[in-house]
Amino acid sequence: MNRFKEAMNSKYNKIAVYAIGSGVILFMLCLIIYNCGESLSGFWNIVTAVAKPMFAGAIIAYLLDPLVVKIQEKVFGKVADASKGRRLAILATYVLLALFVLLILLLLIITVSKGISSINFSDLSAFIEDTWEDISDFWKLVQEKLSELNIDLGSIGTKVSSLFSNLASFGSTLLFALIFSIYFLLDNGIGKYWK
Repeated sequence: MNRFKEAMNSKYNKIAVYAIGSGVILFMLCLIIYNCGESLSGFWNIVTAVAKPMFAGAIIAYLLDPLVVKIQEKVFGKVADASKGRRLAILATYVLLALFVLLILLLLIITVSKGISSINFSDLSAFIEDTWEDISDFWKLVQEKLSELNIDLGSIGTKVSSLFSNLASFGSTLLFALIFSIYFLLDNGIGKYWK
C-alpha cells in the first residue's frame, strides 16, 4: 500500500479530482435541465438566441483580428491616436469584406446571366413541362408509399414557410454576429490569442 501512495503524484490527483468533480456537476446540471422540461425551455430559447450571435461574432472577430492588426500597422500606423487607428482599421476591414462578398455575388450573377442567355426558351418550356410531370408522378408515388407506412409529410406550404423563417432567422443572427464582432474587435481582447 505504501508503494502505491509513493507512486501517486499529488499534482495529477488534484487535476483528476477537478475533472471528475466538473464532470459530475455537468452531469447533474444536464439532469436538472432534462427533468425541468417545459419550465426551462423558454429560458433556454432566450439563452441560445443571445449566445448564437455572440459566439459567431467572437469567431468572426477572432478570424478578422490578424487582418485588422495588419491594416492598422501598415495603413493607419501613423495615426497619432492608436484607438482611432484601430477603429479605422476595423472599418477598412469590413469595407474590404463587403466588397469581397459583393464581388463574389457579382461573379455569380454574371455566370448565371450568361447561362440564361444561352438557353433556347422553346426547348426549355418543353423540358420544364416534361420534368414537372415526372416530378409530379414521382411525388405521388412517394406520397402513396409513405401513406402505406403511415408517414405524413404535411403540406409543402408549411415546409416552404419554415424555410423562409429559417432564412430570416439566419439573417438576423448574422447581423447581430457582425455587430458583436465589431464590438469584440474594438475591445481588442481577442487579438491577444493570436500572439
